[in-house]
Amino acid sequence: MAGVLYTRQRSLNEKPILDPDEFKKMLEESEPALKGFFDQLVSGTNPQTKNHMTNNNNRKRLVSFCYFLAGLNNKFINGLKAEVGLLLDASGTSSSAIETLANAGLAVRQETIAKHKTQCAKTHSSTIDDFLSDNARNLIIVNVDDFHNIHTYRCGDTTTISEASHFITILLKSLPESASIPFENSDGKNVHNEKGIDADIIINNANLSFFPYFWLSYTSQKQMFTGLIPVSETHEERVERLLVHSYDDRIEQRQVD
Repeated sequence: MAGVLYTRQRSLNEKPILDPDEFKKMLEESEPALKGFFDQLVSGTNPQTKNHMTNNNNRKRLVSFCYFLAGLNNKFINGLKAEVGLLLDASGTSSSAIETLANAGLAVRQETIAKHKTQCAKTHSSTIDDFLSDNARNLIIVNVDDFHNIHTYRCGDTTTISEASHFITILLKSLPESASIPFENSDGKNVHNEKGIDADIIINNANLSFFPYFWLSYTSQKQMFTGLIPVSETHEERVERLLVHSYDDRIEQRQVD
């Protein structure tokens, strides 16, 4: 098993497989001698006495156990430990805590995490370029978030010059079953607005959909609901409809037959 996982990580540059069914299939296809190995581990958890949810969780834990077990035989099988280390680092875990877990064999060291983050930053551009090239005809932009953290201290101190931050997040999704919108329609005209973000369109829609309702008073708004209220309703009945009643089962006046 250690040889199979080492080859996948170091030779094929593949990430750990965490799905129990896929992990079992990978082991048995890579090494026939491992056929039934994962099933034996599962049977050791006494699954017949546990419910379905517990058995599913145990199978997922056994996948992690296999990676940790293989790592004891070969320290270079650390794909799962690297994932744990990156999660801890992204969650704000201190370096000393990460080093403690690394000594326990549950994560990689802080130095390894830093190297992995540097490598991810170097390959990020090429990864995005490959994704755009492969999905150019079936790509949609789901969200563009231009984030400015202006509610923060801008005065420098002994360690930082500013805490203000600005970054843009663009969420893309590939839809293989749907074709992208063509640049030109059947008449050969551009379907996109040449102005890009057209301020005139935004202003017109705001004037029609929002501004007419901003200056309406409460009385004007209330007149829209006059037809829903019975004409014969008295003032006391209207007040009663506005009251919020709390029916407490513990009140002393409550009697049980």
